[in-house]
Parts: sequence; C-alpha cells; structure tokens
Amino acid sequence: MLTNASGADLQQFLAGLEQPGPAPAGDDLTPDGRIKVAMPSKNGTTTPQWCERVAIALQRANAPIYNLAGSPVYITDDGKTVYLNPNNFISAAEKYICPCAFRSKDDSTLVYQPMKEPLAKLTLSSMEFLTAIPELIKIHDQITPAMLPNGSYHLNQRGYDPESKIYTLKTAVDYDTEMPLEQALLIWRNWHKEFPFLDWSSSDLQERATSATSRSFAVHTCACVALYASAMLPLSSPRLGYVYTSNSQRSGKSLLADLATGITYNNNAKHPWYYDDEKLQGVLNTILNTRAPYVYFDNLRGKLQSTCLESFISSVSQDIRPFHTQSLVTKQNCATVFITGNSLEWNTDLASRLLICDLNLTESNPQDRTVQRVIDLETIQDSGNRAELLACLHAFVRNWIEQKRPMPDKTRAGFQRTSSIIAGIVSLLGIGDPFGERPD
Repeated sequence: MLTNASGADLQQFLAGLEQPGPAPAGDDLTPDGRIKVAMPSKNGTTTPQWCERVAIALQRANAPIYNLAGSPVYITDDGKTVYLNPNNFISAAEKYICPCAFRSKDDSTLVYQPMKEPLAKLTLSSMEFLTAIPELIKIHDQITPAMLPNGSYHLNQRGYDPESKIYTLKTAVDYDTEMPLEQALLIWRNWHKEFPFLDWSSSDLQERATSATSRSFAVHTCACVALYASAMLPLSSPRLGYVYTSNSQRSGKSLLADLATGITYNNNAKHPWYYDDEKLQGVLNTILNTRAPYVYFDNLRGKLQSTCLESFISSVSQDIRPFHTQSLVTKQNCATVFITGNSLEWNTDLASRLLICDLNLTESNPQDRTVQRVIDLETIQDSGNRAELLACLHAFVRNWIEQKRPMPDKTRAGFQRTSSIIAGIVSLLGIGDPFGERPD
C-alpha cells in the first residue's frame, strides 16, 4: 500500500528508518524549542500517525500553515500566501518541528533526521495532515468584523482567528472600536462632502457635512462597508459590484474607488480590462486563483458588455482550467467588483448586478474646480487616516448590530443576503437610499 501511495523512493527511505520500539509521543522539544516528531518506522510510528502528528505539532507551535480550500498554504510575515510543495514544505515545517528517528536499534533516543522529498509529498497530500491543520477561509489586511456560523457578531484580531477562520496580518493598524455613531458620521461626511455626487440634496458644504443626503454617497458607503465587513457575508452569497461613473474627468471617481479598496486593504491594485471575454476571463481566473478580495477595473470607456463578468459577479464559485492542464478545478469566489469610467453604459443584465455611484462636475473646465481638502492615494494610505476611517466603518457595523440588524426597505433580486446586510448597515445612517432611483 505504501508503494502504491508514495512510490519506491519513499518505500526505500522508510526501510532505512525501520527500528524496533514503541512509537514516541513526539511532544518533547529540542534545545531551540522545536517540537520533535518521530518519523514513520516499521515497529513504531505509522505513516498516518506521522502526518497527523506533524499537523498537530505545527498547530501547537503556531506555525502559519493552513488548509486553504483543500490546499496547504504558508502565510509569510508580510502577508503573502505561499502554496506548499514538497520542497518549500520541508523548509517551512522545520522552522517549527524537528523530524526525528531512533539513534540505533538498541537506542530509542530520538535524533534529528532530515525530512526527504518523498515523505514531504506524502504528508502534504494526506487527509490526516489536511484535516488536522487549521482551515483558512480568508486573509485580511485589517482587523474586521465577522459573522460566525451561529449568527453571533465577532471582531477578528491579528493572526489566525479559529472562530471565523480568518487570518489578519500583523501589520494591521489599531483603531477605535468604540467611536460613537454621531462622531463617526460627522467624520465620514467631512471626508466626502466635496465629492460631486450627482444627487446631493444640497450644494451647501455645511449641510453636506451634517444632514444632506445622496443616493450615490450611500452607494459609495456600501462599497466601503462591503469590503470592510465582507466576513459578515456567508461564502454562499454573491456580492454586488460597484461602478463609479461621471460626466467628466477629474471628478474623483477613481479616488472614491481607491478609498473603498484602500481603507481595508491598504492598496489600490488595478487590473487590466479587456473587451474580449476570453482575455477578460483570464484576469478573473487570476482573481479566483489568488482568492483576491476585489477586482478593480479603472478608467473604462464605452459600453460595458461582458458575459463572463456577469457570471463572475453572480457566482460564489467557478470551475476554471489551470494553465497547461485539461482538468477543471472549482475555485471559491469572494471578490467584489469595482469599475470606474466616464459616461459608461451597460446592458440590463449587468446593471442588475451593480450599484452605480454617479458623479457630476458642473465646471466646464475640470481644472477650475477648487477643493478645500485635497485627498490623494498618500492621504488614504496614511495609517492615522485609515485608523479614523476604519473606526467610522466599525461604528456603522456596530450600530446595525445594536439595532437588532434591521432589513433595508429594498433589496436587489439575486443578492438578497448581501443587500440585507450591507445596505441594511448603510440605510440606518440616514445618508441616502443606495437602492433609490438613479436620476436621468
């Protein structure tokens, strides 16, 4: 059975370790603090026992090794996801564990024995290993709220959270989780009062900072909440897309999308757009493969018409064919779509999957527009500004929880769960109806 499972190389390797004696417990430490784990041997540790004990030892040592959708991965210190193969698994695992063998037939002392590639390959592919390492659903840049399977609210912390199964990077900024709603609304309004949302109910900046409403402002707030509170949504719920469109350049549409993505993820990674569906599907497949939290198409022109984009927004998973293979692999889709462009058009099918944020410049020359508070990418990425905006978003979510999670007046067909949570959070703020009618 071993030969069939792992090949002659592993059979030969294990034969060299066959020693008499009971299976060691595998929980003693080396002088440098690594956990000793006994390798498979004829009369000692079995191969399944080895695989399970390696996983348990790695978990005890807080090794950042997880089961991501059936694949073992390693999370680096800077937050990169590395899919493990036999070669890099050896170096990653041996930071935390010490593979051992008996010193001799007559000496049951465990001594270091380097893990070989055949054994590493068998370990990574075994169910004993995959089911014993922690399951990982998502990786977040920031401390974010989550909805647990039992329906309770939960705030993730840095590192791996076993309740939500989310890993939060250690570089996450600290922010106030007790900011009063009134203060949060004033801060949020002041950040956005100068953006030319088409349907502001007042042109007076003071009113916009305190009481004016706007459907587009509410849509943008939904976009920000959608990424911040993405773990509040079940993986089985498709996510609405967001479009920022304007009548002119320099209206701030890309800056608003940068805010939506940059508050929670501290970047504004943009992706190439193709009007050819086959090429565009290649971009979307990359998003699926990397489990990216969003896909951002910037500064598009003309009519948006894409069957594969429509399917992507509506799907919670998709079957894709990895490069140079003929087999299909199912990939979870947890990405939110962001699109910006001037005077964009779209068909009815795509429009039903999007919330539209309309901006309108009244100046004939965009360069004539004066802005009191200049916001750029550097402003968004400043840790102090992000902490302030994250505190606002948390206050919005906390308010919804405290108000017993009310449903919004309207939802979008096909996206009822997303609508009820994201739009439910925003509808309580009194800044506008994200599902209101768009002006002509």
